[in-house]
Amino acid sequence: MYGNSIEIIAGLLDVLISYVTLLLCVGVGLEIVGGLLIFFGIKPKLGAIFLSLYIIGSTLIYFPFWFYEGAQLSLNFVLFMKNLSILGGVFLLFSSRRSSYRGYDMMDEE
Repeated sequence: MYGNSIEIIAGLLDVLISYVTLLLCVGVGLEIVGGLLIFFGIKPKLGAIFLSLYIIGSTLIYFPFWFYEGAQLSLNFVLFMKNLSILGGVFLLFSSRRSSYRGYDMMDEE
């Protein structure tokens, strides 16, 4: 049962390796543009979408803990969960009601 799904995932990763340069450029672009949109408060929800796309893709590619055993499994699982928690923070930013985060005005609201 699991052998077939692991072969499918391994085949998908083999295909992705052939597009590594393109994927790297897209990933870096999503990370930079998303981070800048959030940092400057221009379109934070769009920035959160860009960062979530980057985090999901990079986490699945870089930390496939299900392929490992022993110490490597533990390390990759911890790193996978770290990225999952960062993704939770990005989802919180996306789900907020405010459309802009300029200045300190969000601390002044009561």
